[in-house]
Amino acid sequence: MTRSFTMSDEFDPAGGRWEPIALDGLARLFRQVDAPWWVAGGVALDLFVGRPTREHGDLDVEILRRDLSDFAGAIRGWSLFQAKDGRLRRHDAGEPLPDGVNGLWCRPTDDAPWVLELLLADADGDAWRYRRDHRISRLIAEVGLATDERIPFIAPEIQLLYKSKNPRATDQTDIETVLPLMNESQRAWLASALGTTRPGHTWLEQLG
Repeated sequence: MTRSFTMSDEFDPAGGRWEPIALDGLARLFRQVDAPWWVAGGVALDLFVGRPTREHGDLDVEILRRDLSDFAGAIRGWSLFQAKDGRLRRHDAGEPLPDGVNGLWCRPTDDAPWVLELLLADADGDAWRYRRDHRISRLIAEVGLATDERIPFIAPEIQLLYKSKNPRATDQTDIETVLPLMNESQRAWLASALGTTRPGHTWLEQLG
């Protein structure tokens, strides 16, 4: 699978080719990291539903921005690129991330496919903050759920909030698939968050 990004100042032999790491491999990769992480994106919603609902060409993993160095240590020597505004720029270990960079594409070597993207979340003490509007927060301990195999993933109401910014056809499919399985508390949280950040959002009607 491919995703369209423009490389900046670097030759990219793998282009946008993706071969996402398997979830059990991801768990092994980060098992020594003493910081929270969660599978994110459409894969997280599939884990909530309990089955694959559609094809996914990549794998997103959310971590707290303040913990980036811990995760970078777990993939030391990998090829990392900062993702911003549709462009990729090589990221050197230990280099501070510029403002506005919220994701790192990761692959074991320069000529390998991309295997995961680290998405960086804001936090304040024990609270997770919605990056696009800090009025929306959650206890870090309540940000995610876990599979029977102990794979952590973003709670569906938080993942749908991320998807609400500019929903694509796949995002609409996701909410139609996931919403009937969400409990009253999850639906209420998402409705409150959307009412704060996007009070005219079409999903509010679906949430009732």
